[in-house]
Amino acid sequence: QFGQQVVPPTFGLRHDPVRLMALVWAALVHDVDHHGVPNRQLSTEEGDHPLAIRYNDQSIAENQSLFLAFDELLHGVVPGVLDEDGQKRAPPRQSYANLRNVMCPTQRDFLLFRKHVINLVLNTDI
Repeated sequence: QFGQQVVPPTFGLRHDPVRLMALVWAALVHDVDHHGVPNRQLSTEEGDHPLAIRYNDQSIAENQSLFLAFDELLHGVVPGVLDEDGQKRAPPRQSYANLRNVMCPTQRDFLLFRKHVINLVLNTDI
């Protein structure tokens, strides 16, 4: 109607923080460990490339990026500054558990987050 502000569609992201975080995470990780060559080259020209074998010639670079991103998120560690006594030790470490809990407070949220990230990253395979 005349005089009203037109709000562009947000495709449900405005009111769904898990999906919004999935979009951001997918953008951050979609080219992690990318070899700079197309998947087709990995699967045909090199023939026995370990990643092509691991992912059965299907979205090789994308699957590797997803594996590394979720492996790091679920099992990785980040360097800490101080240990539990407040002393610097070599190397104190802390997991990404706090980040995971903020991004996905429930297991259901995490499963939804993971599903969306996988779909987003696999759709970058051209």
